[in-house]
Amino acid sequence: MLGADPLWFPRVVVAFFAGRHIAGGFLRCRRGYRVRQEDLTADGKRVALPSPLCGPLVEIFGSVASSFSTPTWKTALCLGELTKAGTMAKSKAVALTFAERCKNIVAVNWQAHLNTIKADAKGSKQEIYTSKVHYISKRGKPYIWVQESDLHNMNAIIDERASLSVSSIIPGPLTQLLKSLKKFPARVALTGDIKLIEDDKVQVVVESLAKSVVSEHETVDQSSYSVSSLLSAAGTSCGSRSEHLQWLLKENSNYNIYKFNIRSCSYLDGNGGAHDVELNEVEVPKVDRLLPFSEKIIDGINQSQARRRALMLFCLEYYNTMARDAFILSIDHKGFDILAKVTEGVTSSSVNYRWKEFRFTFKEEAQDMEAFCNMLVELEEEALRRVKTYSGLG
Repeated sequence: MLGADPLWFPRVVVAFFAGRHIAGGFLRCRRGYRVRQEDLTADGKRVALPSPLCGPLVEIFGSVASSFSTPTWKTALCLGELTKAGTMAKSKAVALTFAERCKNIVAVNWQAHLNTIKADAKGSKQEIYTSKVHYISKRGKPYIWVQESDLHNMNAIIDERASLSVSSIIPGPLTQLLKSLKKFPARVALTGDIKLIEDDKVQVVVESLAKSVVSEHETVDQSSYSVSSLLSAAGTSCGSRSEHLQWLLKENSNYNIYKFNIRSCSYLDGNGGAHDVELNEVEVPKVDRLLPFSEKIIDGINQSQARRRALMLFCLEYYNTMARDAFILSIDHKGFDILAKVTEGVTSSSVNYRWKEFRFTFKEEAQDMEAFCNMLVELEEEALRRVKTYSGLG
């Protein structure tokens, strides 16, 4: 069954194109037949196309590329009429609000940087102390685990004011890519105060953590083969939120638990821009069956060349943009974001590229990771139907 693999699409497309005539919106060519750049035609007439345009589709249909490999000849596996592909209706991409982005980042992550004001027996020094802490969200409020030896414990006794910085998770190959682009992960900045929870409430919070861990494990155990195979494709350093938090249950006696009372919330984008968000708009839902697994889903897709080719084809089909490479940047209940390497300028001798973000929105919200994968398959099937419609393969 095609839907058994959540991203079967690239292999299907390659199967259609290998060893066949390409008709309609694509130039007619046989497998292994090579043409010079100046011989590329869209309708039987000689036309000239910049040679770099041929590259992206060879990347997408990778298994066909070997049939066209010589430096002095150009493959005919490219769009003959870019305008024909452009007539395809684009997916209606709806940008997330800043509040939605804040909720997603807080729901995905389990660690943050806590900032408190340094203090000693003489009082506050008005200097900031920062360290990494772990947290969970309970009824829209973060509960923070702080090691007993951490200076935050002393600081909070003198001055309860604090801030919490939560970054979006960037797994696997995305980390180095964003660094090379000098692009920072988006962050949520929370300000407020922290209060040590009373002993009789500690157990309640710990039980909430335990229930969350068990629930997320059960979700994985009950997932379909296609979803579990996607999760297992992620790198060994990636894990679900519950996998990262489980050890807290064993080491809980070495930590103090604080409740973070939020006073203000801001979204900081990758370019450093700050956007204030109303507090009543950022309350995290009690149970989320998608976002805690987003790190593994994102990396599972990005680790696969075949699956990344599908992302490249999405850019072509829904945005009429040729991409030489693409990565899933983030996922959420409403869709996903792609970071793609696209053509910026073409000359007779060279081509310039830049990385650009594209938003893809589902027709309805995905309630869990099973639904997310199913909707992704539907999007792929829709793209395949479009390819068949204007390529003459239907």
